[in-house]
This record gives sequence, structure tokens and C-alpha cells, in this order.
Amino acid sequence: MFAFAAFSNAADSDLTSKASAPKSDASAEEFFAAGMRYYLNGDYSSAREMFANSKNDKNDMGAISRMYLASIAAYNGEKSAAELFKEALVNPPKNEDARFALAEQYGRFALANGDYKGAAEFLKPYSQTKNSDKLASLVDWYRAWALWELGKKDESKALLVDVLPHYFRYPNAIGADAFVEAYAENDELAKSVEISKLPTDTPAAAARMAFLEGRDFSQIPQKDISLFCLIVLAEKGVKVDPKILYEKSYEGRDAPFAWRGYLALSEIVFKEGRYAEAENAALQALKLVPSDFQSANPIHMALADALRLQKKYDDARYHYEKIFMNRKTRGEPSAESLYKTGLCWYEQGDWAKAHAYFERVFVAYFNFEYWGSRAYYYDARALYSLGLRRDANATLVEYFRRAKDRKSEIFIQAKQFYDNI
Repeated sequence: MFAFAAFSNAADSDLTSKASAPKSDASAEEFFAAGMRYYLNGDYSSAREMFANSKNDKNDMGAISRMYLASIAAYNGEKSAAELFKEALVNPPKNEDARFALAEQYGRFALANGDYKGAAEFLKPYSQTKNSDKLASLVDWYRAWALWELGKKDESKALLVDVLPHYFRYPNAIGADAFVEAYAENDELAKSVEISKLPTDTPAAAARMAFLEGRDFSQIPQKDISLFCLIVLAEKGVKVDPKILYEKSYEGRDAPFAWRGYLALSEIVFKEGRYAEAENAALQALKLVPSDFQSANPIHMALADALRLQKKYDDARYHYEKIFMNRKTRGEPSAESLYKTGLCWYEQGDWAKAHAYFERVFVAYFNFEYWGSRAYYYDARALYSLGLRRDANATLVEYFRRAKDRKSEIFIQAKQFYDNI
């Protein structure tokens, strides 16, 4: 099964106003409003304090406050989250969107913690409703997953067979996309469904089916396909409209793969030279990515690149270091992040620190010649800037001896530099 993203649902920073705390004698409505402002700004500690003051209100606001308290506890990894969720589920919000948001967040939490019995039981009232194309589809997928893990495979399969033909038609049905992703990864539950019986009568359904069958679907209008299918196109190098990708990623933030949408968006706008937008998109991806560090490596790289091109060198180095300092990182990501850390120091004119990083790259990672060759070249320039002309010459001579690609642009630049010093 796929990994779970963090529970952070904070909106983009430019969409939120600066939060402020109400006075101690404020009404429940004022505490709730302040809690929402804090929550949307990512200040969950303050949000919790505000929601705690409105959770006992008898109208729907109190029920929604309980939902957010459970969500915050889950985000912080607290044991109390399970009971808080169940308390919220016993007296759920009357607002339909809020109810399904609560069910989705609880399902995600329960499955991430192996509570399959709880997920199967508490999600049942929200399952097989077919009345919310976005979150209800994901709730159904979570409940089917829980039933499968409990050994109730016939019931699990029957649930999916019932709901998938409905949700498969809609582009914003996150659960249908979760099924498609799992099917592509040979998940046992997903593979139990006979896909030939799923509909193909809408653009979204046609694109999903084409993906499952390994056919091209790039000719289908991007606005009409699902977030997952749009991500697939972007990751394959198909030209994707960044506006459409942003809108679908924002709308589909609850999807377990939503971080991939923001990462793809970051890479697209980065190539267009829109570095601030690339930074913002990468930050959103980082909020949503599963806790597995290897999933986060490409996000840290994209974020650091966007920061470096804005000359935010301290922040850029922080994210490069997140990659190469982790013991699980192997191979090319280490070479690239070390080289780019050196490049940060180089662009700041700190030649000695740049030299230290470049040297680590070509000594340990020259098998990744793209990065190794650049490390040699810029190290020679750093050494020359330090007044170490002989060392610069020796570095270039060593590079020329080891280089396999003698027609690359960096090799030609290195030869020209060598001839001029």
C-alpha cells in the first residue's frame, strides 16, 4: 500500500491572513475564527488552544473544532489522537463536507497506525454513499483497504466493485486515483478488481483506463483528467499547463500522492525561471510528502535549487544538507547535493568552503561524471581565486585524465580555462 502524507492541511501562505488571539472573554465564535486563522497559517499549537475553547459549543462549530483538535493531535503523533477522532466521529459535524473531511482524516490516521478494525467500523456510516466525488471516494478506498487487511477480502472487493464505476468517471475523485496508483504498483487489493468492467465514457475515466492499460492519453484535455493522470503526464515530460496543475493539486491536497503534483509544478515553473513560485510549490510538496526521507529527497533538491537561484544561500544549503547528511541517501543525490552546496559557497565568493565540497564530489562520486566534471571545473576556478594557480592546474589535469566525455560543454570550458591560466 502507499505511504501516508503528513496531516498538515495549511493553505498557501498568500491565502491566509495574520492570526491574532481573541481576548479571554471572547465568544466561542471568536475563538473558532481565531483557531481557523492559526490553523491555516500552520500554527497548530495556537490553533489547538483556540479550538479547545469552542469544542463544547452545541452548534456545528463545536463539532468541527473537535475534528481539528483530533487532526492536530494526529499531526503531532500524539496517542490521544485516536480517542479524539472517535469522540469527533460519535458526534460528527452536520456540514457534509466537514463530515467527510473528518472521516477521511480519521481513515488516514487509523490505517497509518494499523488500526484496521477501527477504520472498518467507524468509516462504515460514510462508506458507499457516492455523494461526494472527492473525499467520499477516498473514504471508500480506506475502508476497503481496512477490510482487506482484516481478511474480509470478499467484502472489501464488493465495496470497490460497488463504488468504483461511479467515482471512476469524475476527475476529482481522489479515491479512484488512489485505486489507479495502487493498481499500477501491483497492490493485491487493487488487482482483485476486474478493470475491464470500469467505465470509459468520460475524459477522466478514459485517461485512467489508458494509464492502467499502458496507452497514451496525452491528447485528452488536461482540464478534464484527474490529478494523478496529470502528474503522470508531467513526470513523463509532457508539457503540462502549470495553472491547471496548481488548481488540481490544491483541490486534491488530501490525496496521498498530492505532494507529487506540487513537486511537478515546482519543476515546471523552475524551468520557466519563476523561482519564487517554484519555491512555494516545493514547500507545499514538503508539507504533504510521507515521512519516508527518500520520498523527500527530490523535494529538498527542488526547493534548494529554487532558493539558490534567488540567492537565498543559507536556506538552500540547509535543504541540500538534508539530502547528503542523511545516512540513507546513496549515489547520485549525494553527489548532486554536495556539488550544489559547493556552488552556493562559490557563488558567495567563499572559495575555500567551495573547494572543500567540490573536492568531496570528484574524489568520492566521479562515477557520476555530470556532477564530478563540474566539481573539477569549479574547484579549479575556486583554487585559482585563492591564488593557488598550480593547484588549479593540477586539478584540471587530473580531470582531463579521468574524463570520459570529452565533448561535453563543461569539458570544453575546462580546457579553455586551463589554456588561459
